[in-house]
Amino acid sequence: MQIRGVFIAQQRAVLAAIASTLIACTSPAQAAINDPDNELAPNDAVVAITERLAATTAPDDRSLLLAERVIALTTLSRYDEAEGSLAEARGLKVSSSVTPEIDLAEATLREKQQRTITASQLGRKALEARRKLYGADSPAALEAETFLAQTLASLSKLDEAVQLSEHAWRTSRLYLANTNRLRIKAGFQYARILNILRRIDESEALIRELVALVPSLDPSDPLQPRLKNQLGVELLLQGRTSEAVPWLRDAVEVSRKIEGLSNGDRANLLGNLGIALLNLDRPQDALPFFEEAARRFGEDRVIPAQASSLLSAGSAADRSGDRARGLILREQGAALLAKLPEQHPLTYALNRFKIAQSYAHANRLELAEATATEAAAAIAKLRPPTHFQTLNSKISLGWIKVRRGRVAKGLAEVRDAFRTSIAVNNQLEVSQNRVVGVIDNIEAFSQVLETAVLAGDTDFTFEVLQVLVETDASRAAVAVTAREQAGGSALGQLLRRRQEASGKLADADAALLRAAGLQAGTARAPLEQAVTAAQEALSAFDTELDAKAPEFRSLLRPRPVKLAETQARLAADETLLVIEESDLGLYTMAMTRDRVVVGHAPIRREALRGLVRRIRVGTDSGTVVPFDIAATHEIHQAIFTPAVAALIPKGQRLRVVTGDILSALPLTLLASHAGKSVADTRWLIEDHAVSVMPSLATLEQAVPGKTARRNLVAIGAPALTGTQGVMAGPDLFVGGETRSARIGKLQPLPGAKLEIAAVAAQWKGPAAQVLIGTDATETAVRNLDYTNVGVLLFATHGLVAGAFDARSEPALVLTPPQIETPDNDGLLTASEAALLHIDADWVILSACDTAAGDQQSAAGYTGLARGFLFAGARRVVASHWPVRDDIAAKLSIGILAASAKGVPADEALRRAILQVMKSGKREDARNPALWAPFMLVAR
Repeated sequence: MQIRGVFIAQQRAVLAAIASTLIACTSPAQAAINDPDNELAPNDAVVAITERLAATTAPDDRSLLLAERVIALTTLSRYDEAEGSLAEARGLKVSSSVTPEIDLAEATLREKQQRTITASQLGRKALEARRKLYGADSPAALEAETFLAQTLASLSKLDEAVQLSEHAWRTSRLYLANTNRLRIKAGFQYARILNILRRIDESEALIRELVALVPSLDPSDPLQPRLKNQLGVELLLQGRTSEAVPWLRDAVEVSRKIEGLSNGDRANLLGNLGIALLNLDRPQDALPFFEEAARRFGEDRVIPAQASSLLSAGSAADRSGDRARGLILREQGAALLAKLPEQHPLTYALNRFKIAQSYAHANRLELAEATATEAAAAIAKLRPPTHFQTLNSKISLGWIKVRRGRVAKGLAEVRDAFRTSIAVNNQLEVSQNRVVGVIDNIEAFSQVLETAVLAGDTDFTFEVLQVLVETDASRAAVAVTAREQAGGSALGQLLRRRQEASGKLADADAALLRAAGLQAGTARAPLEQAVTAAQEALSAFDTELDAKAPEFRSLLRPRPVKLAETQARLAADETLLVIEESDLGLYTMAMTRDRVVVGHAPIRREALRGLVRRIRVGTDSGTVVPFDIAATHEIHQAIFTPAVAALIPKGQRLRVVTGDILSALPLTLLASHAGKSVADTRWLIEDHAVSVMPSLATLEQAVPGKTARRNLVAIGAPALTGTQGVMAGPDLFVGGETRSARIGKLQPLPGAKLEIAAVAAQWKGPAAQVLIGTDATETAVRNLDYTNVGVLLFATHGLVAGAFDARSEPALVLTPPQIETPDNDGLLTASEAALLHIDADWVILSACDTAAGDQQSAAGYTGLARGFLFAGARRVVASHWPVRDDIAAKLSIGILAASAKGVPADEALRRAILQVMKSGKREDARNPALWAPFMLVAR
């Protein structure tokens, strides 16, 4: 208590010293200057201070006011006026207690003028003086400490910066109220430095603690968008782009309503949103955000930030295919940096790093290597050795060396940096992130892949591809295979419980994240308790698993599968295709038991995503757009290059692993020969059976043999009375209705009832259990015994993510209950499906969009299909778009009939599709929109 009393006394003393000149202020604007928890809009602050200066003659009082005016004018980028006020303050004879305030005001001005070294020197002087005057733990000292930490971080002097910022945060957190602006600013700065140091767990936890305070801040407080933006940046750096975008967009929206936000602040928000769009393969959409940010920074004369924005604009142009424009933008940034009065070493080094890549793309390789060498050496001194910028600059340098013909040296450097990057990422919880999505990694890992291919190192190429094609579905497959390796033992049960606990933590954390400022009025305490409980449960499982079988933990992040081992596990009639959409084109590694080739097509990620969109538009039953044969043929030719096509014997079964873009498309519809119409086009499915492998790692992990399971369980045709369409949006259901009431408004499905009846009638096994109408409830699905189930069929509505509210999961519709409970609302979501214990050979999801991802940006088959894979299913048949009832029935019956005769699963699907293609009018029956939505995902 005594320490706290001393601290409060110090706080009051310094505030009294500053406020003594402002006692006579009576206007709201002037009163706000006195409030340490309020940040006055800069224009208002200048007016209020100017009014007070007119009535103040005492040197100390005038100097304090002039110092405040310097800061306000600096925020408005009115530097000439700020210099005038600073000169006047320096010209007055003042007491020693006022000098540090003038020093800090000048430091603020010099920082905005890009004279960061001078700013840090003045900040240090102000900090030392304030510590002597008011104590090391006083608010005055903490304010100066936070500023100095910021400038040191800009100079990449991170060791001292983190010490200062940690002290400022710990102290302010101990003594100041939650909503005190100094406390929030100190925490904000500490979180940013932790992020630079890649102490991700700490930085994210801290920024989320601060974001939780957003609802208590004034709506016009500039801290609102700054905090939300920083959380978005935090998530971006973890590869969690779909989670980051809502925060970044919200920050931009909030900023438009705040007059007190500087032009530079607004530019920063726009630039970060542009980075998110770039990560979503939307470089053309991102480019205007970067250009606007550069313009705004230019208006504020914040040159390093302007140069950084031009750097990002160059990346956007580069990834759009305009390499020349990319180089021009990057060189414009370099020219700006060259004119600065003081060095900005990190910004300069990053600029050189990107320019080196532009030189390489222009085949100016000697200049590229010299520039990249300079950049990598500089970044290594300014960033931690495991920081992505350090590692990616090394990758870029090695890539350039290989392109210059120095293969051994460059390959070794690239391999080392790449493996370090993966090792760092693997320290994060498996359910939280994707390494490829981290800022800059799309570009860098594309260079790694090209390096491996140019070097002719097929083993390393295969290792890299395994990282690039990783999806949430692959993690689910790896997890369940790890359980199966443990058999039905206690260890297997422990693995499952650990994996379920990880999923619960991710779900609880996502709910808390959404509530932290995005959902006003949400009670946070229960959500926080749920996260804490999930963390404790996961930790307990980890402790037990480490003690009983530490080797099984590695299966959650398995070592890369060896190429030779993978080939050995392929059947004689199988060809494995690993397809990755890199930033430098589409790469396809094709392998049989005894041969391997790598094909390359120079098609950009954005262009490939555009082709997929064109194809998907032609599959929509509500559109008059014809099916895009040309787009499917272009993708076919990009995958099946001459070298790849020559490797694949006629009639081979294709096992396919793809990256996120192509996973949104069933490859069965690719046109091997493009005709004038769908009727005379040759489709891939006519020559090859095709199945999707969610993970290469599962090939290596041996699974104990299984006895045949013959039971059929068919569920669907729920009791619905409404007439609304399936794609119901969040605005359709209002008025406080429960979720089950909303579900009841969906269309009934008489076709699903006929499908189930037809499948059951054709079933040759010993038992068929049918749950339809009022029997098809969520409770019934949960209580079923799936031990001896060979086939599990769902014939119902499938809802994509966001169908009922902005963040709802993909789900299967069941009969809604009369009284809704948390465990029974009429929807079987992807996460709920994952908790079922299904040991089935087949799960057929005969509903629309069951292959759709959890987010718009997510890879295909990451939603419901992923959930059933995790639950234990060996094969999941899922749909990419709405399926016609009669066609769904034909495909389901055809698949099971062929499978019952011992036909391999992929061939069973192929035969069922061919039967559909032979029925009805040729022009209609051969249209992929009709027969192609189903795809097979098989472990």
